[in-house]
Amino acid sequence: MYQYLNLGLNISIPMYNLMIGIGIIFGIIFLDHENKKLKIKHNLEIDIYIGLIIAIIFSILGAKVFHIFYNRQNITINNIINSGMTFYGGLIFGIIIFCIFQICRKNQLLYMLNISIPSIILGHAFGRIGCFFGGCCFGKQTNSFIGVTFPKDSIPYNFYEGYANIFPTQLLESITLFILFIIIIKFVKYNFQLSTYFIFYGLFRFFIEFLRNDERGYLFTNIFSPSQIISIIFFFLGIILLITPKIKKGYIENRDN
Repeated sequence: MYQYLNLGLNISIPMYNLMIGIGIIFGIIFLDHENKKLKIKHNLEIDIYIGLIIAIIFSILGAKVFHIFYNRQNITINNIINSGMTFYGGLIFGIIIFCIFQICRKNQLLYMLNISIPSIILGHAFGRIGCFFGGCCFGKQTNSFIGVTFPKDSIPYNFYEGYANIFPTQLLESITLFILFIIIIKFVKYNFQLSTYFIFYGLFRFFIEFLRNDERGYLFTNIFSPSQIISIIFFFLGIILLITPKIKKGYIENRDN
């Protein structure tokens, strides 16, 4: 609920940025652990790291561009600099750039994505904690025991024009992502990690959107939010990946080569 970490001497760090940074660090640590566990070849390991670094950079741009598009604003340099960010925009841009890099390096896409996706989930989970501290992505009002009240001058406080008991949608999503991370690394085979993520996160994100009350933007229709529409697409994409017989074959071939 605190937007900044005060270090004294007029130095403060935005909690949102701090938690994203922590998420990236833990994601890299876990990825390094998995690479050693799977005995990934050194050249593939380097390609994963370089691809992710480039993808992260472009994901920031994608997150901002999608936010501008959802809110029907003109895509200008000024709007990009000052706009908010959407997770799905960053994820889609990041995956596209990551895939382009791996194609250029002639690596098997699903193999590289399946290895990388748990670290992305872990980073996202920490990032949502940052959203909670920052006050963005907030929920609707509730009388339930899980409701939280944000402090004066926070984003939810200004939105509701005073104190309000609201769903902690950011924490609910963070907890779900940590659980999904554990399930995937403990119970899901490597060749199905990406499809499992698309299916279960798509389902969860579709329903958690009903509890959110921040500005959701517009994409094709007012019936569902942009994130719900993308969640539906991700869900069915995950199903397609799950039932495609060549996935397992491609994964094994890439490990053996």
